[in-house]
Amino acid sequence: MQDSLLLKPGIDQVWLMSSPLPFPMNFIAIHTWFVFSDRQNNVSRWEVWQKKSPAQQRWGYIHCNLFKPFQGIVSNPIFRSHYWHSSPLHYWEGELAIQLSQILVESSSLYPNRNKYLVWPGPNSNTYTQWILNQFSDKSWPLPKRAIGARFRIKSLLSGMIFNFVSIQRSAFRLYVVQLKGFLLR
Repeated sequence: MQDSLLLKPGIDQVWLMSSPLPFPMNFIAIHTWFVFSDRQNNVSRWEVWQKKSPAQQRWGYIHCNLFKPFQGIVSNPIFRSHYWHSSPLHYWEGELAIQLSQILVESSSLYPNRNKYLVWPGPNSNTYTQWILNQFSDKSWPLPKRAIGARFRIKSLLSGMIFNFVSIQRSAFRLYVVQLKGFLLR
């Protein structure tokens, strides 16, 4: 996708982008991210990436401008010179784009899973994207079913357990045993 075809001078814009994951996961899953362009066409890409890269603009797994704004994901992890095409899932401009861009910037400190990443069930890049959309509007903006991790909720993972005390003990066989004491299932 050519960046210059999408940019409108003098208008704040945000795109919700997607790209298939590398082969063979491309058949079942996508990666999602946001691209923001301000009125001066300063463009930034916001996403959660699977590794904490040495990028200058990084907060845990949240990255700004790790890749080119509209660049898709590498199509084959062995041959890293081929990329999938990216596709816009949604587009906002004007005041809505400004509101969304403010949420993106604030997410560097407010996103609750910025220091956690699990490919499945989450939190992952799609969990972050869905969280941004949920902060943005009362209107439901569900990601496609192929956006695995978008429906991740930490509460469902814990099944309502409340932990009062966790201890880690070393056994005689050098295994670490975790004891959960005083938990309550709701």
